[in-house]
Amino acid sequence: MNCEIEGCAKRKYSRGMCQMHYMRNYHYGNPLIVHRRVSRHGLAHKIPEYSVWQSMIRRCTHPNSISFRYYGGRGINVCDRWRHSFENFLTDMGCRPEGMSLDRIDGNGNYEPSNCRWATQLQQDENRRSTRRITVKGETRTLTQWSNLTGTPRSTIQARLRRGMSSEAAVLTPKAPYSLRKRNDGL
Repeated sequence: MNCEIEGCAKRKYSRGMCQMHYMRNYHYGNPLIVHRRVSRHGLAHKIPEYSVWQSMIRRCTHPNSISFRYYGGRGINVCDRWRHSFENFLTDMGCRPEGMSLDRIDGNGNYEPSNCRWATQLQQDENRRSTRRITVKGETRTLTQWSNLTGTPRSTIQARLRRGMSSEAAVLTPKAPYSLRKRNDGL
């Protein structure tokens, strides 16, 4: 005497369905629909971009959201075009490439087509507010980018800056070979 809807183990209520599926069928015309809003475009459980869109809306508009203080609490908003339409968001952003997530180019800017992109985790990390950027010869980059460019370990650049070296000296001074460092330490 189980519901005839696949995967449902509840007792039959009416017309071969349990009460939950019968009521969904009565209200929405389909026993598998969870909410009327989801049924509008039918993509909620099929594509990952929908949960990205929902999370974006939640952290900018719902004060009870854990992340609200970092987004909506700082004045970051979602543009009207995206806030009221998942379809517009999907049209503007396109499908999410594998391994990427939604990122704002300007971390203090709003969620809008001109300020958003799909980014890798490395791009996300470099775009954080807490990422330290230094300027050398008029060019501003993160410590990691300077490290990759010069071959000097990031930890070495950080230690030099902590000791009070200028940005240019910290980045451009080559690291001494191990044998020289060992000899100088003993003197």
